[in-house]
Amino acid sequence: MIESPDYIHLDVERCFNDISSRLDKRARIQVRGEVGAGKTKLAYLLGERLDALVIEPPDLDEDDAVAHALLQASRKKDVPIDGKRSVRENTEEIARALESDGQLVVLRLPATWRLDQKPRHAHQQRLLDAARSFIESWYSNEKLNVVLIADQPQGMPRGDIITLSKGQAQREMLDHDVLWGAYANAARELKKAIGREWNDPSPVSLRLTVGLVALGEPPSLAAQLLLSGRPPGSLVSLILERASVRELIPSLQRFSLIRTAVPVKWVEEITKCPADHLPLLTQCLGYGNGNVRISRSVSQTLQGQIGKRSSLGETLLPPTHEKLARLYRSLDGATDPNETGKDTIVCWLEKVHHLAHGGAACAEEWKAQTLQLRDHLCERARVLSRNEHRYREAAHLYERIVEEIDRRDAYAWHYLGFNLYRSAADRKQIEKAYKKALELDPTNPWWNSRYLTFLIEQARFTDADEAWERAMTHIDPDGVESDNNPDLALHLHRWVAQAWLDQGEVERARRVLDRLLDPAFELAQVRDVQERIKDAEEALSLGASVRPPDMPMDERWKPVVLPDKDDQGTPLSRWFAGRVEEVDQPAQEIRLVFATTDEAQEKRRLLRKTISITEWNQATTLAPSSATGKFIEIGEYGERLVILPVASFTRRAGGITSNELRYLKRWSAE
Repeated sequence: MIESPDYIHLDVERCFNDISSRLDKRARIQVRGEVGAGKTKLAYLLGERLDALVIEPPDLDEDDAVAHALLQASRKKDVPIDGKRSVRENTEEIARALESDGQLVVLRLPATWRLDQKPRHAHQQRLLDAARSFIESWYSNEKLNVVLIADQPQGMPRGDIITLSKGQAQREMLDHDVLWGAYANAARELKKAIGREWNDPSPVSLRLTVGLVALGEPPSLAAQLLLSGRPPGSLVSLILERASVRELIPSLQRFSLIRTAVPVKWVEEITKCPADHLPLLTQCLGYGNGNVRISRSVSQTLQGQIGKRSSLGETLLPPTHEKLARLYRSLDGATDPNETGKDTIVCWLEKVHHLAHGGAACAEEWKAQTLQLRDHLCERARVLSRNEHRYREAAHLYERIVEEIDRRDAYAWHYLGFNLYRSAADRKQIEKAYKKALELDPTNPWWNSRYLTFLIEQARFTDADEAWERAMTHIDPDGVESDNNPDLALHLHRWVAQAWLDQGEVERARRVLDRLLDPAFELAQVRDVQERIKDAEEALSLGASVRPPDMPMDERWKPVVLPDKDDQGTPLSRWFAGRVEEVDQPAQEIRLVFATTDEAQEKRRLLRKTISITEWNQATTLAPSSATGKFIEIGEYGERLVILPVASFTRRAGGITSNELRYLKRWSAE
């Protein structure tokens, strides 16, 4: 079922021999190499020829990544896993079982297992902590040989470095009609376009470029892309553009769910790809002879971009997961991982993963599995919560973790509270879970952020003030932590400040951001909240809002849509920033609120004026029926009045969503 890739670079043999010569010294070796250099092939050679324990987990952004690695390791010597023990304790137990033989352990880790990355959310922090414990536990056993083959070695334990030279594809690959199948003509056309030029491209780049030609890219342009050294990720993006025209995106989306090497017939059945484009999956995006696998770099790009091009996820993905679960079930034949062997444990793990994502059709079979590790429960809980919005069921799984596995799991306590909140459960139960997470991990910015916003949303302002002071006492008692760790502002301060703004509590929001030092405001999301606070303060000072809330402060008091001269050449003599408060159709009147635009803030005055719809229509082309709430600029050109609408500014990606001026409406009413 799981086999090594066919492609072998000559340098792989050299590295294999180099590693073999060092193993009597309890080696710590780190293998590096570019995409296509043969890192995965080297890992499998070590397993086949030296009986090494090869551990090849999924990407670390997968919920089951560390559990996958741990259970792979456990089956080498049939070491049972105790779900109540930590990752470190379980890994050390497995390592001790292997140490008598001086076992060679090979860790083949994808780029997402980069241990020095900054976590973007609590879930990623949990996985990073578990991955670090798993890797460090192998290195701490001095009786084992450890070879680390990582796409991104940053943050990994040190060791002797062996570098694989760049993988080089041979021009003759383009002549193998049997290899390319329906894409054989595209391969020949590419070879013809390349001519005598050849710069030893990587096998990955060559395969992807053949796919581009087969999808309609002119061979001459494709040859230029290949010879110019265009990186694989860029080539995958171009393939997706071409594939979308040929309506192949659903097939690619299904293909992206495959995480291990699988038979070609599986690829056909799972993806439903038209036969004339099957080589796109089996020989271009994937590779192999008999069994097909996707290189990690290609897989990451495919998964990262394909969701932006397709909205089929909710209907397409669960049935695909269900089908993959059925296929893996045919190979593992077990519900308990302890009933599997070293050759079938990966099939069991993949089955459990796809059952967790397979929707209602797979729910009962998932429950029938023997699941001792909290990661498998968390995986299913996250699917129930994030994808299926079945918050009660997700809460039940987190409750299982704290009741049956580990009552000190702060992550499980927190997400128990979150899912109870989303399911409109009893507020006391929600608060109990949030507070328990904070009791176990009081410095966690995510736990504090969620608890504080929970209190603020309930208008429990005094409790929130007290909780904020406690959080700062634990996290930033000296007021300098945000300088050392600007991401703290991203995960805590900006959410709390935004929650205060949503309740109209501008001064409290300002006090939260006033604790931050300058580096924090380099983050776009934090700057966006700061702009909202300034907008709210300005509205309070004037008495109403007259500029779009997302308009940069340095552009607010100069005209942005009014021209310097009108169409008759008359210069702009005076202007006002305003908003349409109300359109009274029965009375045929429009009520405006606007401010004078003096440079000095203290000189600006708020004015209100009611004009007739006739006067309005003479000054603007904006229809009265759609004018209510619109921001406007009012310009005087001699005796002529001009009114132009001001559109909202487009926020930066990842910025804060507007709350529809809830706080501004409140202030205007006052």
